[in-house]
Amino acid sequence: MGGAAVRAKQTSIVLPKGGRLPSAPPDEYYEQAIQLLGDTEARTIFESTRPRYLVERVEDECGRLIVSRALGAGALLTPDMLPHAIGDVSRPIWREAMQLLAMHGLVRAVQRKGVVVMDAAAWNLLDAKVLRWHSQTGHIAEIVEDLAEVRRMIEPFAAARAAERASMDEIACLYRALEGVEGLVAGEHRDLTAGIYFHAGILKASGNRVIHGMVPILLHALYAIYRGIPVQEAAALIGAEMVRHLRAVVDAIANREPHEAERAMNRAINKTNATYLPSAS
Repeated sequence: MGGAAVRAKQTSIVLPKGGRLPSAPPDEYYEQAIQLLGDTEARTIFESTRPRYLVERVEDECGRLIVSRALGAGALLTPDMLPHAIGDVSRPIWREAMQLLAMHGLVRAVQRKGVVVMDAAAWNLLDAKVLRWHSQTGHIAEIVEDLAEVRRMIEPFAAARAAERASMDEIACLYRALEGVEGLVAGEHRDLTAGIYFHAGILKASGNRVIHGMVPILLHALYAIYRGIPVQEAAALIGAEMVRHLRAVVDAIANREPHEAERAMNRAINKTNATYLPSAS
């Protein structure tokens, strides 16, 4: 790492003794995801957002600080706020990390002032890292209803297109995922991955590359909700009625009935909203 270590001359919040914010508590987000997902494609998607290099660790620490509201809109983000576990960083590393945060909509550079935190309305919620930070900092409830509305716009359409375009292999995968959900509800196992794969499989089977590209976002969104619910409680919340709706979706896709697939997916989402979002019912 070239360049001199950056030292900010001022901060926008009162720092604790020692001049730095402490490291975030050990977070089990990835360990839980890996344990839940096993050696699967979904695990690879989660691992792709895990910070490994120094610039990613700086981005991650700062992203979580912002999303946790430790820094409010308009506050200055400075290098001396990084925890001691990271230490001093070079100017190029800091600049690159701030560019990454700017891409997420979390900060912007202001001439002769520094890096300024943006209002939450500017944050890119269609970004797997931003969703992850909401989950890790306990703020996922703030955007669950927004995510539900996005699902309502995308998943019924994806189900209809899947009824037109899905391959036999993709339909078989949906039935296997459905069987996994049925097993969870029946108490035959404690594996939540089937529900995640079911919804991801619908997007993939749509044959639309843009919609398929939203699978990582959907995975992080669903996992953010599921990880806070005990398995037995999640199974009870899903229930037999939801299983019937999901089976109707897959049957309609297999029978090449796009309108029925769309209607069935809408019914499933309505049930989800009524279950997880009491205010929406």
